[in-house]
Amino acid sequence: MNTINLYIQPLKNYNILDLIEYILSKKYHLNNITLNIFHDDKILDKMAPVDYELSSLIYKTQLPHTYNLIVRDLPNRFVICHKMVHLAQYERGDLSLNFKENLFKWKGEDYDVSVPYNKREWEIEAFNLELKLWRSYKNYCKK
Repeated sequence: MNTINLYIQPLKNYNILDLIEYILSKKYHLNNITLNIFHDDKILDKMAPVDYELSSLIYKTQLPHTYNLIVRDLPNRFVICHKMVHLAQYERGDLSLNFKENLFKWKGEDYDVSVPYNKREWEIEAFNLELKLWRSYKNYCKK
């Protein structure tokens, strides 16, 4: 079972906690994840590339299997699906983030925040999977 700490007002049109739990446990078979969701515009502004304003950011904390999802506004269903792909990338060891140096590491290669958002391989993967995850969740809910 995963632990999800929601420090923002949940959306009413779908259950954000249920969506996250579905993606983590059913799609990625991840358990014992701790996910903290909260607002922090300062961190988002610091990590934003010059060509894009970040609406959210997920990163691994110092604690094992523990993540913070920082949001600017209430996240929609596609943002949640997208960020859960990133969480899975962190768990696989494909993605890491170095706040001190404003660097991302993707599959062993360093990228700084100046790399255009739409050229980042980890973002391309997340965009390719977010709609599939949402559709899978919706089908799961119909059962």
